[in-house]
Amino acid sequence: MASWWQKTLLIAGGISSVAALGGAYYWFLRRPFPKTQGKVRVQGLHEPVEILTDRYGVPHIYATNEDDLYFAQGYMHAQERLWQMELNRRIGAGRLSEIFGEIALETDRFCRRLGMHRASEEELHRLSEHNLRVLAAYASGINTFIENNSNRLPIEFTILGFKPDMWRPTDSIQWSKMMGWNLGGNWETELIRAELVAKLGIERASKLETGYDPKHPLIIPSGVEYQGVNLGLIEQYEQIQQLSGFSTLGGSNNWVVDGTMTATGSPILCNDPHLGQAAPSIWYECHLVAGDIDVVGASFPGTPGVVIGHNQYIAWGVTNAISDVQDLYIEKFHPNNPHLYEFEGQWHEARVEREEIRVKGRKEPVIEEVRITRHGPIITSMQALDATHAASNGTKPEGQELPLALRWTGLEQCNVISSVQKINRATNWEEFRNALRDWDVPPQNFVYADRDGNIGYVMAGAIPIRAKGQALLPSPGWTGEYEWTGLIPFDELPQTYNPEQHFIATANNRVVDDSYPYYITNEWLNGYRAQRIRDLLLKKRKQHKLTMADMASIQSDQYALPAVEIVPHLLRVTPTTPLQEAVRNIMSEWNYVLSPESAGAAIYSTFLRRLEYIVLSAILGDDRTLLQRYQGVGANILAASNGYASRSKPFLIRMLNTR
Repeated sequence: MASWWQKTLLIAGGISSVAALGGAYYWFLRRPFPKTQGKVRVQGLHEPVEILTDRYGVPHIYATNEDDLYFAQGYMHAQERLWQMELNRRIGAGRLSEIFGEIALETDRFCRRLGMHRASEEELHRLSEHNLRVLAAYASGINTFIENNSNRLPIEFTILGFKPDMWRPTDSIQWSKMMGWNLGGNWETELIRAELVAKLGIERASKLETGYDPKHPLIIPSGVEYQGVNLGLIEQYEQIQQLSGFSTLGGSNNWVVDGTMTATGSPILCNDPHLGQAAPSIWYECHLVAGDIDVVGASFPGTPGVVIGHNQYIAWGVTNAISDVQDLYIEKFHPNNPHLYEFEGQWHEARVEREEIRVKGRKEPVIEEVRITRHGPIITSMQALDATHAASNGTKPEGQELPLALRWTGLEQCNVISSVQKINRATNWEEFRNALRDWDVPPQNFVYADRDGNIGYVMAGAIPIRAKGQALLPSPGWTGEYEWTGLIPFDELPQTYNPEQHFIATANNRVVDDSYPYYITNEWLNGYRAQRIRDLLLKKRKQHKLTMADMASIQSDQYALPAVEIVPHLLRVTPTTPLQEAVRNIMSEWNYVLSPESAGAAIYSTFLRRLEYIVLSAILGDDRTLLQRYQGVGANILAASNGYASRSKPFLIRMLNTR
């Protein structure tokens, strides 16, 4: 039996353990929490700045000048999202191995080949004095937080045992390019399409390309004249193959209705970007006030300004335009000199960058030698499509890999930060349009509303004009036939102002019909979401003037429009067991709403996944890798999904409807 002093020691030990755990909890978890009350004295401000945090945790930043405003925004971003910002800049720069070790090496090697860090350094020298000052002020705010809080950084830094480097303006440029990469990529669909062609042949592979359903809506209706376009000067581009499809990159919705449709008589603009769920969110809501700036909305930690939101005069929202801004080129290198590549019958010296990748646990860095041709960096390789193709390019025999160069607008320009600054200050349609002239990467669908009752739409971004074809497959890089000849002029990009239908809706669907003189993409997403938004707006307009509650109900709508086409085929199956009979009864009464508690929704989703697997396995055989790629599984951390992610559903619908 324990004596009283033994019991006392046990109790004291327990109390000490609890206290130690409590202290550790505070030290590692609570201590880094952001400060939302009191005063903070920092070096670098010209005048005092007031930051009021509302009950939702949104900071309202009031400054007397622009430099202090972006200093404070950088400080707040760092205070609440420093680890997120650090991770993102390491991904883009190919520096994950420094903190994670060997497990991140292949990702770093890919990122070093891609070269967003190199492109960001080059971009810095092209920025205006004003944009350089904004980036410098923003970086100064981040660095002030890091310097003043080196002992209360987020727990991830403690666990991994390192402290962040000082933030540089190029880190913000690089993050802008990262967003462009995530939302503007179709290079991987070219590779997947090439693999499908290699396995199935061009005719069978083309049947997996679903195309855009003509009954689904266009963002800009047919019959619109495109002012300033000289149709006589537009070349009819040859296509490599008549393939068309859609992508799942950055699926989002936005729409705007004018005052004739609303109860208040003023426009209502809605936007719900689908950039994936994350903790913390990729977005950071804030309110910025200084001088002629008074803007509130969603920002990206790592870059200054507000990307989606409104000021005192205008509101705007964005969705991904799914434009084709990346091409892969098969390069032909000299058999005796790996640094010489052929172009139009002559040998050219490739630029070579020697990248040193430091890896945690290794004494010496890993060296990645990057070759850069006129088309861009050699990023990856692919198997020869067939023996004829391999022989024709003269590079490698069948079964070996071909060097692929990536040309992407984001490696050549990225002026989004300038555009955001101008959008935040815009007071009317013309100023808004002029601000979008600087928006280049990635191309986006912008919807617009202003306090005077106007609404509008612009597809803004740098979209290449190709001399030949649509680059649906990797193109020969040595012939000179598949070069970019320029960019679609801004004034000839799709746009509309105060349309007759009194509303505009976008959901990554097709923007224009075949009368539009330029090639934008063949990767549009299907039009089911756009059709549903349009149907609901028109239905509600017939019932009453639209309110904010109507818009909220549209945003939370769970009606599965594809199910309307799929379920009738399921109901035609004759049940042979009591369970099948029960399933048929449930599906015959299902209302096509994908609510969590719905048995019909669960059966529909399970049936669809199983049917997809059976059908694709019959077509692709036992090639599980290719099957997964067609289903949309990405190849690396920069491409967690790919442009094929939603193709299977329209493909199955087409097959069912043509039985």
